[in-house]
Amino acid sequence: MSNYDLSVRVFTNGVVYDVILNGVPVIKNRNYTNRSLNIPTMGYLKEGSNNIIFNYSVVRSEDGKIVHVPNEETYFYLGLENDKDPGAVLSIIEGKFNKSKKEMEIVEGYFPGGADNNKTKSLEKYNTIQSEYKFKLGNRTIESQKFSIDIKSQSGMKEDLFDKGELISIHDKNGIRDAYVKYHGYLESENFDDFILTLRPFYKKLSYINDVDDYIDFIDLKNDLSVVDDEGYKLAPLKIPDIITDDNVEILADGYLVRLLPSPIRWSKDGRFKQLSLIFKKVDDEFVPALISDDFNF
Repeated sequence: MSNYDLSVRVFTNGVVYDVILNGVPVIKNRNYTNRSLNIPTMGYLKEGSNNIIFNYSVVRSEDGKIVHVPNEETYFYLGLENDKDPGAVLSIIEGKFNKSKKEMEIVEGYFPGGADNNKTKSLEKYNTIQSEYKFKLGNRTIESQKFSIDIKSQSGMKEDLFDKGELISIHDKNGIRDAYVKYHGYLESENFDDFILTLRPFYKKLSYINDVDDYIDFIDLKNDLSVVDDEGYKLAPLKIPDIITDDNVEILADGYLVRLLPSPIRWSKDGRFKQLSLIFKKVDDEFVPALISDDFNF
């Protein structure tokens, strides 16, 4: 299976949301206006059992104010498209506004021209669990609804993209802070090799059958992590709150990955910013980078 067989299809209006596949953030959407996204997920899919999370919260504008109640225009759809089954989309979840109940409800939606049931040639949805949850919105936390959906795939990676470390606690804030200081320091000193040392296993798995160094060169990672990149964005000073609150800490992958929000590592140019979604794991009581996600870039 190539690295780009699977795409996540999302259509939304009036909601912010996370999409997480096998513990890896795919999209963190903080734009509540009408959006249509088609995101390749590289090698995130595994052969056999997989889990995809859709965690959403209603956020929309009404009379110039932000409100968290849905209306007739509030909508979301999540599907998976696989190149092994051209034109077929596995519908994962769809939500629409129920006029009589004045609330969102889940409907059996089918992507136009896509699959007409819960199975394509290579993907099958077999379990969905809904629960109340939280959505991390910058340095705020708002109430959300989380849907955890299990999927079977006939092909994909043979192992997880990241090796699990130790369970992470919300009380690990000082260790997380120290890790950001350390790895931002590597960026400042242009010490690329030490910065990516613990990320190499992640990129080795993404590289599929190719040499990991060739893959890192191919995706131009060194430029992306330069003090000044080829678009003129300059590494900004580390931006960590004086007091890290629970709102700033996002624990992922059932407690085995963590990051701070908003991202403390940024590049700036003419008042615009790029954020680095650097995600850590805990190994021997120390936090080290486990992976870099692109989920902030949509």
